[in-house]
Amino acid sequence: MDVGHLANTGVNLTGYADQINIERKKFTINYRKEKFFQNVIHMKRNLAELKPKVLTNDSNLEALKPESLSDAFQAQTEEAIHQFLSIFLNVAQSSLNDVKRVVCTDQFIDGLSSLYNLTFSDSTMFEIYEVTSITFNNCRNMQKLVDSDIIGTLTGQLYEQNPNLIYKQIELISSIAMSSDYARDALLCFGVHNIMVDIFNSSEESDLKTLSCKCIYALFQANGKVDTCIIQEFIPSIVEMFSTAENPQLEALFGTLIEMTNQDPEAVFTIYNLNAFPAIVQAISSPDLTNVALSLCGNLTVSQPVQILNLIELGLKEQLFAQLDGEYAPLSLWVLSNMIECCPNEILSTFTPEMILSIIKNANEGSSEFKQEATFLVSSLVLFSTLDMRFYCQQDVIDLLTEMLGCGIYYVTIRCIDALIKIIDFCNKEGTTDEIECMLKSCDFCDRIDDLTDCQNDEIQKRLAILQKTADFC
Repeated sequence: MDVGHLANTGVNLTGYADQINIERKKFTINYRKEKFFQNVIHMKRNLAELKPKVLTNDSNLEALKPESLSDAFQAQTEEAIHQFLSIFLNVAQSSLNDVKRVVCTDQFIDGLSSLYNLTFSDSTMFEIYEVTSITFNNCRNMQKLVDSDIIGTLTGQLYEQNPNLIYKQIELISSIAMSSDYARDALLCFGVHNIMVDIFNSSEESDLKTLSCKCIYALFQANGKVDTCIIQEFIPSIVEMFSTAENPQLEALFGTLIEMTNQDPEAVFTIYNLNAFPAIVQAISSPDLTNVALSLCGNLTVSQPVQILNLIELGLKEQLFAQLDGEYAPLSLWVLSNMIECCPNEILSTFTPEMILSIIKNANEGSSEFKQEATFLVSSLVLFSTLDMRFYCQQDVIDLLTEMLGCGIYYVTIRCIDALIKIIDFCNKEGTTDEIECMLKSCDFCDRIDDLTDCQNDEIQKRLAILQKTADFC
């Protein structure tokens, strides 16, 4: 690969693939936090948005004392249990700290677990599930809670598929899965993810199928790494679900694959071997799936040339360029940057000078997120491009790269430094040092360099020293 004068400057591309794989997850992380979690149905209460606050009275708190707990659980009558559960939920609305103290006790955990071995009306079971959700999300004695009979018994109830309880049971499973990685691992050991697939395949209710897919997502979401063997074994089940899944279900399944590829890069090759790429690329054109499909493609493009070439054959490149003027332009730029890293010869020829200048123009007028990704892309083009380097020796390019030296984002800063080193080194060798020096000074280049000298990152300081040596007028 021709990278110009990089060898002479000391700059190299070593580690960029790892850098992307480890650090360039901000889009998928944002997707999880901002897009998908708002749709995941679970039972963890948002106590700040509940009905009007309930004042806790002494009798309610009295009912949560150890001796009162013992009486409530040992009574084992539905009326007594219902009364206790109602008090618990009222206290949870008004004084979560009181609830947190109670749910950590062995007495409470043992008592709650015992309720799962009794038979109650559906309405009381709903209360038990809600109390269980609050308990898992506020208990500091998680090992005791997870090792109780609750998860095992709840899993057994799923097999029964009681139509009156199944929705609440799956919602509770999702809530438990997101409470801790220890609880999530216990659910996976009981094969809850496979039960969700069975529910999806056997149900004719669209809402239930969607809920099962969202539960699968909750089981694999980033709450500590899932065992890679479980990931690898479960991917075929997810891909098989594509053929009958509706858009809301595909959204959850694609989100699950995002989580899996974040945690296990080898998952990309498994997805490829299962011929799942066509469905994913095609989904980009569906407005309901564009966001998640692009996010997934971003992870799929941190791979090998054979996978990139397959994605290109499926029309991914055209899909990405079609998104450059829309709200998902930053995502598209991110995916394109990944493709350049992995398979430059297949991508670089697509970027004409006019297109590059258009991206720079939009970067100066667009969101900060777009500007960051546009800068990374333009910097990558400088380092990898087959275009005449003279094209990049112009003020618009220099202005963007210099400004984004101070963006505060490690991978963008590093790439801007390397791109500027290559441009300046080229000009020095071409005898146009005065011209590039004039352009750099006009955009406060030296001030940006001074600001970076305070950065505590060793790699940035190492690259910065090379840049200062190359641009010796500062």
